[in-house]
Amino acid sequence: ISLFLLVFVPVPVLAISDDFPCLDDTWHYSDVGAKCYKFVGKGTQLKWNDAAIACSQSLSGNSLQKPRLIQFDSEDELRSLVEIMLYLGNMDPIWLNAYRNMNELQFYWKNGIIPLDFPYLQWSQGRAPGQCLQLSYMTSPIQISSNWKMIVSLQETSCDERISFLCEHDVVLCQNAPGGFDDSSMRFTPPKPAPRKLVTAVCQEGSYMIPRSQTIQSSGADVNHTLDVNQYYCDGSRDPSGDPQLFQANFKYSGYSVSECVRLQCPLYPQLLENVKNVPELPPGSTQLNYNFGDTIELNCTNGYVGLHNASSTVGRMQCTQPDYFATQGVWIPENYQMCVAVRCDLDTLKNMVPTNAYLASARNYKTDRIYAQHQVNEFNYYGNVITIKCQNGFLYPDRTTEKLVICVLAENSQIDGVYNGYGGTSLPLPGACELTTCMYENAVIKSDYNMRPYFLIQNGTGDWLNVSKHEGKPYALQAKIRFFCQDGFETVNQNDDFNITCSDIGVWSPQLIGCIAKTAKLPSTNTGRFFTEPEEAKSAKQITSIMFILIFIFLGFIVLLDLITIGRDTKQLWSNLKLQGKRIARSRSKLSGKKDTGTNEDSALTDGVEASYSTVRNRNG
Repeated sequence: ISLFLLVFVPVPVLAISDDFPCLDDTWHYSDVGAKCYKFVGKGTQLKWNDAAIACSQSLSGNSLQKPRLIQFDSEDELRSLVEIMLYLGNMDPIWLNAYRNMNELQFYWKNGIIPLDFPYLQWSQGRAPGQCLQLSYMTSPIQISSNWKMIVSLQETSCDERISFLCEHDVVLCQNAPGGFDDSSMRFTPPKPAPRKLVTAVCQEGSYMIPRSQTIQSSGADVNHTLDVNQYYCDGSRDPSGDPQLFQANFKYSGYSVSECVRLQCPLYPQLLENVKNVPELPPGSTQLNYNFGDTIELNCTNGYVGLHNASSTVGRMQCTQPDYFATQGVWIPENYQMCVAVRCDLDTLKNMVPTNAYLASARNYKTDRIYAQHQVNEFNYYGNVITIKCQNGFLYPDRTTEKLVICVLAENSQIDGVYNGYGGTSLPLPGACELTTCMYENAVIKSDYNMRPYFLIQNGTGDWLNVSKHEGKPYALQAKIRFFCQDGFETVNQNDDFNITCSDIGVWSPQLIGCIAKTAKLPSTNTGRFFTEPEEAKSAKQITSIMFILIFIFLGFIVLLDLITIGRDTKQLWSNLKLQGKRIARSRSKLSGKKDTGTNEDSALTDGVEASYSTVRNRNG
């Protein structure tokens, strides 16, 4: 059953136009399926074989075309067919041109060889009885809408039933598209270039379009300037006789050359290939290899690896594909170059070897270091994975360990089959079960140098404490407790008089039993057992402070000393200047009195020279 939304507006044909490809207006044309339809003998109901004969003779005398019972190849074509039936007012089931032999499941179109499949319809897939198929439909309004829904169904039935029938025949399609269309690399969408149909040229799978460099628009009878580049319109003209076989169909295009289709390529980067032996070599100076669409490469997988799509082969394969019609670069399938995958050991075997009270905890690949968590158990069985099988909390293996390790390796003399081996000291088969955790009494025996009293208290799985002087000679249960007592003058490292140990989940005593030590001065401690002392100021701090004060006094004294030296020097200089000034004054007075003397000018000059020399000497010496 399939649902269609239908909005159909019939348009009456007043005259047969020249591009109508059917015989006359008693036939109804659909460019979706490129077919003409007609109810031959409307209202007549015939058996399947008789209806087929009636259709084949419906154009006798007018054309050599041989109509047939209805058949369709797509959901769009079926929708177009139902619209025509609705327009013609037919609500009765009609025959399909399908048939199957007795005791066969598959139906075929008459004279066809491909089994029929209708994925867009829900039907019994040929499981119901009957060698023929009938098509029916019904309509019902959609609530709160002006539209209608249509329910189409197929039904197997006996070929001897009498039901209505609709005949069809194909029409002439347009061929030899102009403008550089290449049938070997291009196709049309929609696929059938039927009369009155607008189609677009696209590349076939494995190619992509690039515009041509030509920009000159051609002219001629086959050019329609309203069309875009790569668009085609299928036009045509009727033969005066109306014979549909003589219909002349021809293309119209934009006048511009159609775009060019370029073959798709996939780049290959050999350095990214993993788990393969014969990695392709790059030419000098190249960083990649290029392959065309559809090319397949085959490489040998390394030991422990097989082909992704063929686990019985050590050869991996990749193919260059196109992700979509508009892609300009191809992609490799499988993606990420995963052509070779690890051999897998049997997962059920792994699960069955897990002992009672144990579980598959984790796995780690020794080659890649990849770690698998517990929820990834379905990936534990890859080649090279070391799998950890742990006992549940409160349980131990008989050898008093908590976990065992197994590894997935290649079977002897095989490159494709995996088996499990023990790893890290583990031997197979594993024990059948993990046992309840116990602690060995041998690890809780008082030694002579422990300085402990000979008696101790035990609490072995009950709430009662027992005072004993020796062990019973059997393991203690999980969470069992033993309390030992120090001799007089001795204490534990925590400065207590007793020492308590408990049987832990991993089957050892916690803490480990150690002896008592001679008592020492009581040291204060915190609730967590950490010792501490009262805080006091470090002695070195006072010494540092004294040194700092001394250095400061020395620094200040040095500054004062410098100032005193400077003051003394300046005072001495001042005194020298005063004395010199007095001599200058005395000399000036001597000159004034000399003018009254009878001495010669030479004596005065000599006296001036001697005084000048004396002043210079005095100034130099301070």
